Amino acid sequence: MAVNRIVTIPLGREPEVLFGLKLSDLIWIAASATVDLAVWHGSHHVSPAAWVALGAASVSGVAMATVRYSNVSLPQWIWRWARFYLAPRLFLP
Repeated sequence: MAVNRIVTIPLGREPEVLFGLKLSDLIWIAASATVDLAVWHGSHHVSPAAWVALGAASVSGVAMATVRYSNVSLPQWIWRWARFYLAPRLFLP
């Protein structure tokens, strides 16, 4: 009698959703788009400061989503850096 066996393949911790970006990466893109819309809606006239704010929000959102070093994203590196410098130092006397 033949026995059907199902072999499961575990997915990664977070699968790629869109263009190689994970869901946590897309949140940064959405946040930068939201800031862009708020700045665009809030500026009643075209000023260089508004363009700088739009560019800064766009570049920072894309950088947070796409920049990776040692297969770790930029927000995770910032979190590690902050946790290292804000944690209490426990030295031996």
